Amino acid sequence: MTVNHHPHDDLLLSYAAGSLSETWSLAVASHLSLCPECRRTLELAETIGGILFADMPDERMSLDALDHVLARIDQPSSEAASGNTQLSLDKRAIVSTTFPRVLREYVGHDVDDVPWKSIGGGAYQHLIETADKSARARLLRIRSRKTGPQSRTSRKRVDARSLW
Repeated sequence: MTVNHHPHDDLLLSYAAGSLSETWSLAVASHLSLCPECRRTLELAETIGGILFADMPDERMSLDALDHVLARIDQPSSEAASGNTQLSLDKRAIVSTTFPRVLREYVGHDVDDVPWKSIGGGAYQHLIETADKSARARLLRIRSRKTGPQSRTSRKRVDARSLW
């Protein structure tokens, strides 16, 4: 698959810093699994971030900081508590490789087994459950050489080939 469109550098920098929401992280991680050019940009961003981090002055920590970290490790994560849709390790092993791994872990199906819902014009969508309340993740399935649904803001049609 040829990747024709790429996330902006600020999105890759935010991903490298770990400051993206779960939904945006899923989108960027899926793109990165298919795009060596963006992986190189991410590696550069992580290297620069590491250099900046190493140059930061030392911070004093409380004497019981380690105890607090260890106590948090034993607590269930917010993803587990919210019923995140990621698959168990056993089920991950039998899922097809059509989707990037990070996306398969959320979807749980091969592309043909996803419960697609029509959104008109020969386009289909599947909403992906995340704990993120600031954005919604969705997959779009549009036949090649077709145009996608119109954007609400720009009224431009999205070419299905540009979605990856």
